[in-house]
Amino acid sequence: MRIPDSEVLNFATKHKRAVVTFDRRDYLNLHKQNSEHSGIIVCTYDPDLQGLADRIHQAILDEQDHLENKFVRIYRPQS
Repeated sequence: MRIPDSEVLNFATKHKRAVVTFDRRDYLNLHKQNSEHSGIIVCTYDPDLQGLADRIHQAILDEQDHLENKFVRIYRPQS
């Protein structure tokens, strides 16, 4: 069963949680429609999961642990 992205974002916001997703386009559209949320982190897929986790962690630190209303992009490094 697929849960609509808007419901996922509303649930996360209600519980003061950021959303981490590979679904960049849909979540960018949701952010443009309503930028009041607990944070959206969109990622480019990377099979190096540890590297991806490290980049997500660094991005959160760069935002000083304050993701509210922010749309953060995490890119896979160029080979």
